[in-house]
Amino acid sequence: QRGEPEAHHTAFGQVVFQLMGVQGSHQAALDQHREAIREPLDVPELVVLYDDADIVVVDKPVGVAAHPSHGFEGPSVTGVLAARGYRISTSGAPERRGVVQRLDVGTSGVMVLAKSEPAYSHLKAQFRDRRPEKVYHALVQGLPDPLRGTIDGPIGRHPNHDWKFGVIAGGRESVTHYEGL
Repeated sequence: QRGEPEAHHTAFGQVVFQLMGVQGSHQAALDQHREAIREPLDVPELVVLYDDADIVVVDKPVGVAAHPSHGFEGPSVTGVLAARGYRISTSGAPERRGVVQRLDVGTSGVMVLAKSEPAYSHLKAQFRDRRPEKVYHALVQGLPDPLRGTIDGPIGRHPNHDWKFGVIAGGRESVTHYEGL
């Protein structure tokens, strides 16, 4: 169809694209994409630990998402870095460009983001092949029994809440070793 645009996307005050005669499932997809593109917010608690031409490493606080996502209205690491003028790799899905690994909104910790295309490819391959060793510390209520063990189960999207993950049949292989301190 031709004529006046019926829907358009803006990001950071500029029109990104326009669509003519948007309806049905296309409108739903547009609404989801519109939600993923928000004005960036700065979060002073998000600290840049390392920065060079290829990567930026941040200490992500609780309450900040790794990237914009459907249903979450708060700030994101990618949005904070954009607000601060960082240029991130253009590789990856539009809402999570440069993100090679994620931490949940409720998790604090160190994240690495790619600034160059070669760094993105190299880091993505490392995480895909599970080469980085990840260590998490958690505060738990009560006393785990046993104090040391292994959780070995496939992890995937929760069937009723697509923003949650859990042990799901057909999920991705996952092994977690834990130990009480």
